[in-house]
Amino acid sequence: MRAGTSNTIVKPVVLMVYLNLKIA
Repeated sequence: MRAGTSNTIVKPVVLMVYLNLKIA
């Protein structure tokens, strides 16, 4: 896994999932 690319893609996804779980 490439740190630069995966972080750019994973970070927003993790944040959105985390927020969705908190809201739900």
